[in-house]
Amino acid sequence: MLAWNFNRGASDVRLFEMGNVFSTEGDRVNQSYHACFAGTGTFPETSLEQTPRPLNFFDLKGDVENVLDLFATDSLRFEAPGSKYLHPGRSAKVVLNGKSVGELGQLHPDVAVDRKLKQPVWIAQLDLNALLSIPLREPRYQRLSRFPAVERDFSLLLDDEVAYQRLRETIAGLSIPEMVSIEPRELFRGGSVPAGKYSLLLRVIFQSSERTLRDDEVANWAEQVILAVKKLGGQLRS
Repeated sequence: MLAWNFNRGASDVRLFEMGNVFSTEGDRVNQSYHACFAGTGTFPETSLEQTPRPLNFFDLKGDVENVLDLFATDSLRFEAPGSKYLHPGRSAKVVLNGKSVGELGQLHPDVAVDRKLKQPVWIAQLDLNALLSIPLREPRYQRLSRFPAVERDFSLLLDDEVAYQRLRETIAGLSIPEMVSIEPRELFRGGSVPAGKYSLLLRVIFQSSERTLRDDEVANWAEQVILAVKKLGGQLRS
């Protein structure tokens, strides 16, 4: 279907399909019900208000996370790499509650050439048999706080082996109730960043629903974040 669109002049394409997938295991044929997503081209699509950029791994990862957020899950991880038909450096398995339920990434360039696809293609697939056995998340709401939030930015230097997911889980594991958000803002490699490392600007937001936060306690929490980063072998950039 992607090739059909390309042949008709469409370069910004978003598709999904649901259906049975068959695989073999020795003499046995397995059947499972999957949802597949595919995207290629620019994101967002060309408009007067926004400058388009190439679709990337994190756009697709966000779509997968939005789908999985509907389910009552204990943990969600993305473990590289995905299957051989995906780019080894731009793919990951989707691990939900400790069980692999799908994968996502860029279609391997060799496969793209064989299929005569002339631009990068990003695909994801989810095993619906596994997902539909998990209860849906019960909708909840939380009253917006009337007290101001406090933002702290951390410019970090980390080894390539330290995945963002691991960093986020380590910081979240500090269990600071007032820490309401952990957001990656900028990622950079090359230039003044040593080989084998990457620079990450991380924004952490603190807020209480009961009172205004004090400077000293925010400073203490920020120090805890820094210590957690150091335990992973990372450091603050000077």
